[in-house]
Amino acid sequence: MKKTAYRIWSKFLTAFGNVKCFRFPLWLVYDPDDYQISGENVLEILDVLKPGDIILRGYDKYLDGKFIPNFKNDVIGVGFSHGAVYLGDNTILHAVAEGVSEINVVDFCQCDRIAIFRPRKGGTKKAIANVKKCIGKKYDFIFQENNNNVYCFELCKIAYPNSDIKTMTIKRFFGLFRKKVYVAQSIIEAKDFRLIYCINRKSGIFFKKNRICKTYQIRHLKRH
Repeated sequence: MKKTAYRIWSKFLTAFGNVKCFRFPLWLVYDPDDYQISGENVLEILDVLKPGDIILRGYDKYLDGKFIPNFKNDVIGVGFSHGAVYLGDNTILHAVAEGVSEINVVDFCQCDRIAIFRPRKGGTKKAIANVKKCIGKKYDFIFQENNNNVYCFELCKIAYPNSDIKTMTIKRFFGLFRKKVYVAQSIIEAKDFRLIYCINRKSGIFFKKNRICKTYQIRHLKRH
């Protein structure tokens, strides 16, 4: 019974991962190709990335993002729903519905926001070796540690197992369901990592080289 429920849930999230919803007017688009990260942003990202960096990304209006908890942060804003590790040679390793696999940086940057974090104490070669052992593993749709499957933010912890990336308690169904999982905020709040780059128009933020370079004029959001 549990296996059947898991298969249904995994197929549900896999399908929803390609659907974008627009509220006004109500409209659904399957696998759209419009993103807010520009070609100029991609060149900036390629310039700052170093092997072992952790990369967070997010999308606007994708339905699967509704099932991933989001936390607001005063520096990088809100809306990050996916994490990955940069291997070098323009290659990123991440865990998606199809499993743990490599992806080109340019393809990975087809999204609406990006944030890059770098370990303060090094250890990047070991981190890369750690995550490469996960290649080919299945995606963990129930976000459970130590079950041989891997979800994206868990992969970041696997890279740096001794870091202060910690699980956070998420609540569902009016607080009746609680679970400790790794989320974007686990990386954002980890003191063992520092923010290198962030582009997040949703929250009006462009952060590069230890300072906020630009504040986008977006209504209804706090400006920094």
